[in-house]
Amino acid sequence: MQKQRIGLNTDICGYCHKFAEALPEKVPEYLSAICAGLFIVTPFFIGAFCMILKNADFLVYGYPFAIEHIVWPIAAVLGVVSMLLYCIKGNSKCKHIKTTLKTNPAFVCFLFLSIWMIAATSVNGWNGWVLSGAGFRHETIFMQLGYFCLLFPSAVIIKNATVKWWIVRVFEFTSLFLVIVAFVLWKTQLTSQIISWKQQFSAIFSNTNYYGYYLAVSVSLSAAGFVAETRIGWKLLSAFSVCANSVALAFNNTMGAWVACFVAIVFLLIAHAIIEHKLNWQVAVVFLIFAVSLYLPGHIQGHFENNIVQLGNDIIKIAENAEGAKSAGSGRWQLWTTAGKMIISHPLFGIGFEGIDVNDLKEFAGNYRVHNEYLQYALFYGIPAGLAYFAGCLTVYLRALKRRHKLDPVSLVCLTGAFGYLVSAFFGLTLFGTAPLLFIFLGMGYQRAEKGE
Repeated sequence: MQKQRIGLNTDICGYCHKFAEALPEKVPEYLSAICAGLFIVTPFFIGAFCMILKNADFLVYGYPFAIEHIVWPIAAVLGVVSMLLYCIKGNSKCKHIKTTLKTNPAFVCFLFLSIWMIAATSVNGWNGWVLSGAGFRHETIFMQLGYFCLLFPSAVIIKNATVKWWIVRVFEFTSLFLVIVAFVLWKTQLTSQIISWKQQFSAIFSNTNYYGYYLAVSVSLSAAGFVAETRIGWKLLSAFSVCANSVALAFNNTMGAWVACFVAIVFLLIAHAIIEHKLNWQVAVVFLIFAVSLYLPGHIQGHFENNIVQLGNDIIKIAENAEGAKSAGSGRWQLWTTAGKMIISHPLFGIGFEGIDVNDLKEFAGNYRVHNEYLQYALFYGIPAGLAYFAGCLTVYLRALKRRHKLDPVSLVCLTGAFGYLVSAFFGLTLFGTAPLLFIFLGMGYQRAEKGE
């Protein structure tokens, strides 16, 4: 009986392998591209609905519902199938699993992080917040696990430069449409019938900070796209995207996103200098576009100079531990220091997913999230999780640096967009509509080996 069972399993595996081998080589990559594309284009359709309905309740509840109950289930099926097909089709070429993990530390970090998140959640309890999310963030632990176990590895499968470029350009088109949506809804959106709501420059997001996270990616990605594009039409699209999204960023007035875009363009300048052994003048051009587009609307509104002065004052207060330091960064410094104390008191497994909400610590912390993703992972799941998240992202860039001679232009574009998000993450939180962008572009920028990894 056991021999028959073994034979049956062998036959099934054999049929699966033959089926996978019969499929065109590009099928796994195209499935992964569709998986990523779902998160890229969904904001376009949500924006269209928001323009029609002009109801704040739709963006507060309809957008997260679409992501959780439509986009994620479809993406999960596509992502899992693409990874299975990729592994089966590449089985004869792949190295031993141990060797593959050894040469791909990002996968090891994210795998460790995922396992640790599950362990930490088991220790702290699988409660309603864990299973369904909390507040207007609408993010569950399953979404967070999906970032590391689904979106990143499936995005790595996308290797074809043309496919990557189309995903980048579709994102640029979508971001431009959201700028229109933001300006239209800013003055015409109806007040909510359910929650306390005031009109704000947040496009399809329920908070200006959330739109700021999106803009940090769109400006950074488009800036790199401007430098990398070779055809004048696509280069103009990227230039217009930088300009329009920077204007939106000025009206949105999220300081963390301002800093993120600036640092991302500096990163782009350094990256091109390392690869080309000279300064790329196009980076200077795109920085000028960004700076002018951000400055003029901000100056007209009267808050650009105030923001810069405030940033400088906040840094000085923190450095000198002066009076008012707690309020620095719109109260973020107090959040971070409070979070640090909680992390030290719960170093191994943290306080659990949405632990501030679960344990009713808002009065102590000042907010339900600490507005720093690196601290957030450490607070929710423990210091090992925070370190694994940081290390996993870092190793992607170290790998790109090591293989810089083979780094193609569109991969650098994706890494720049992801870098903008990672800088913004110092001031923000994970969100159902923006966190997926990090892992999609981080995966698309990941430098695969020629064979076997």
